Amino acid sequence: MDGRAEAVANNISQELVFVDQSLPDLAVLLAGIQPGAEVILLDPSRDGIEQIAEALRGREGIQALHILSHGSAGTVQLGDSSLNLDNLDAYAQQLQDWGTALDPGADILLYGCDVAGLTGMADPFLSQLAMLTGADIAASNNLTGAGGDWDLEVATGTIEANLALDAAT
Repeated sequence: MDGRAEAVANNISQELVFVDQSLPDLAVLLAGIQPGAEVILLDPSRDGIEQIAEALRGREGIQALHILSHGSAGTVQLGDSSLNLDNLDAYAQQLQDWGTALDPGADILLYGCDVAGLTGMADPFLSQLAMLTGADIAASNNLTGAGGDWDLEVATGTIEANLALDAAT
């Protein structure tokens, strides 16, 4: 039985939504997450990259990871850690572990302000993250969430996953 069939047979979600608990209006965000997704809260006092690796350990067949966190140009804030081009190599093992849990062609959607940079062009951070995880990556290049939108304007590869949040959230 492949990972997807096993997950369906065991009623395990194929989409995981990681939410950094330091985000404002957390209750509103959580209420707006689409039904069927498994929600995992990231402790803001711990390394979020490692928390995600721990949550994915032993899983397979995941089709999409949605990560709701703070962001800035080329940076995702996860728990008490930042992930950016300068430290991707230091987190290479954890990121490869993420990829082990993912289905081929899986998507990672980064919902954080300006993560894709402000240019809208190919982003080296997103490209390197895609290489390490084996996933297609989507991120925003403008304000995301409150005061912005939920559009993820920049992608590496083809994104098949729907947004994790109701657009009205």
